[in-house]
Amino acid sequence: MRRNPESFDPIVAPVYQIDAEGMNTLAQTAILALITLPAPPDAGEPRGPDRGTAHAEAGAAEMQGQGQGRRQRQGRGTKRSIETLRTTIRDGSCETFTEPDDPNDTPVLRCPGLFGYSLIVRRVGSGRRSIDVVAPSGKTFPLSFDEIVTRGMFQLHREIEWRVRRGPSETDAPTPVGMIARVSSFDNPKEPGHATRTYWVVVKLGLADACVTHRVLEQASTRMADVYRLADTSSSARCLGPLPRARVRRHRRQPQAH
Repeated sequence: MRRNPESFDPIVAPVYQIDAEGMNTLAQTAILALITLPAPPDAGEPRGPDRGTAHAEAGAAEMQGQGQGRRQRQGRGTKRSIETLRTTIRDGSCETFTEPDDPNDTPVLRCPGLFGYSLIVRRVGSGRRSIDVVAPSGKTFPLSFDEIVTRGMFQLHREIEWRVRRGPSETDAPTPVGMIARVSSFDNPKEPGHATRTYWVVVKLGLADACVTHRVLEQASTRMADVYRLADTSSSARCLGPLPRARVRRHRRQPQAH
C-alpha cells in the first residue's frame, strides 16, 4: 500500500532534504575535480621510466658488471685447459729424403709437427716404419716402435695427436706436453692382412727427452679421455723398455737307434 507523502514526520523530512543536497554537492565537487585533473600524456610522447623498471634495470646492470669482473678475475692467474691438435704423416704432406750413409737409398719422410717439433718416419726392417721425434733444439729421439710397441708386423696410422698446454696469458707460448700415435699390429701369420690389435701409443715430449711412456690396447672399454690423461701427465712417467724377443723353439734331434 502506498504511503501518503503528507503523512511524513515533519522532523524527518528536513533531514531527507539535507541529505539530498549534500549528495548533490559531493557530485558537483567530484565533477570539478575531474575537470581540473592534468591531461594524460599522448600515446606518441615518450614516458619517463617507471620507478620499479629503473630499479630493475640498475640491478641487472650491476649484476652484469659483477659477472664480468668475476670472469676477469678467474682468467688471471689460472691455468688454461690442455687442447688437442692434429697433424698427419701422410706421404703427400711430408718431405722425402735419403740419408747419405744409407747404401740402399731408403726413402725417409720428414713430416711437420707443431711448435718447433717435427717427425721423421723411417723404415725399421721387414716393411715396418717407426717415428723419430725431432725436438726444437734439433735433437732426435727414436721411438723404436718395433721394440717398444710390438715385435711383429705393424702399421702406423696417419694421424698424430698433440696435447698442447697454453699459459694463463694470451701471449704465453703454447707447449706440447704429449703426443699420441696409433699403431695396428698383425700378429696372425695365417691372416697377414688382418689387424689383430691396435694400440694408442703415448709419447712424452721434452727438450731433454722424448720416449714412449704408455702402450694402451684399444678395446670397447677404452675411453679417449683416459688416453688424453696419460698424455697430459706423461712428463712424470717413465720410458717403456724393449719388449722381450720371441723365443724360437728348437726341435731336439732324436737319437738314432743302432
